[in-house]
Amino acid sequence: MMTSNQQFSYDAAGNPNYGQNQPPSYEVSQIGQTAPPQTYVTQTTVTTEKKPNGMRNAIPELPIALAIVLCIVNFLLPGIGTIIAGFSVLCCGNVGQSGGGRFGTFCINFWVGIAQLLLLGFFFLGWVWSIMWGVAFIAIASE
Repeated sequence: MMTSNQQFSYDAAGNPNYGQNQPPSYEVSQIGQTAPPQTYVTQTTVTTEKKPNGMRNAIPELPIALAIVLCIVNFLLPGIGTIIAGFSVLCCGNVGQSGGGRFGTFCINFWVGIAQLLLLGFFFLGWVWSIMWGVAFIAIASE
C-alpha cells in the first residue's frame, strides 16, 4: 500500500517518477486478493502477394466452358489441350496477362504442348505438367 508521505511525479513519457522513494508495493490482503496481472498482447500481420511468373503469363484467357473442356483434354491426352489452347488464342481467346501478341502466345502454347507430349515418357512429367496447365486454364478463366 502506498503511504501518504510518498511523493512522486510523472516524466515526459507518462511514467511515474518516484524520486528517491521506492515505487508503491502491493500487499496481499487478508481475503486473498492480489494486484491485477499485467498482460501485453502483440499482433503481427504478414501479407504476401503472388506475382505471376513468365510461363503463367503465357497461359491464354479462355472462355470458362472452353477452359474446362481443354483441362479435360489435357488430363486424357497430355499436351493436346495446350496445343488447342494455342490455336484458340487466334480466334476466341485473349493473350492472357503477358500483354504480348496473339501469335507469340500461340507459339508459346504450341511448343509447351509439344514439350508436354515429349516428356510424357519421362516419369509422366509431361502428364503432370499438362494437368497443371489445364487447371491454370480454369483458374485464369474464372478470374
